Amino acid sequence: MAGGFTTTMPVHTREIVDIGIGPLRNVTGTAARVLSVSFAHAPPQVQTLNVRAYNVNQTGATTLGGLGDLSKECPTTYVPHPVSSYVTPAHSDTPWFIVIAFTISKPGRYYLGRLILRYRTGTHEGWQYQNINATVIVKDPPQPGPRPLPASDVCN
Repeated sequence: MAGGFTTTMPVHTREIVDIGIGPLRNVTGTAARVLSVSFAHAPPQVQTLNVRAYNVNQTGATTLGGLGDLSKECPTTYVPHPVSSYVTPAHSDTPWFIVIAFTISKPGRYYLGRLILRYRTGTHEGWQYQNINATVIVKDPPQPGPRPLPASDVCN
């Protein structure tokens, strides 16, 4: 699978941050299933809340960098699926993208350079890095309320 992007995001402590990647490309000659996705070398202040897959056709999105709990704020648009629920045929793009939702507990500048994708092709399990090159600048205090943006800004 291949891909990557660069972004800088200003947020407040304890706000839910969403970073999405996809669609990914299966460059192998065998069908592939992503088993899990996690940050590579994230500092302890970064707390992953969930990792979910969303259908590109349903959301209209292919990459995402934003705030909020997507499945709660936009339940008809962002219907979450486990990342392992899709199989990508050989030499094909995925019909979905992956979103990691996380919070950061302390102010500062955090560089989240790569993800680790664990996958299965046939009977072989492997892993690879996925570059995201995300810098998250965190300020205090947190914004009041559960939703930093109106739903109309989050739900397309």
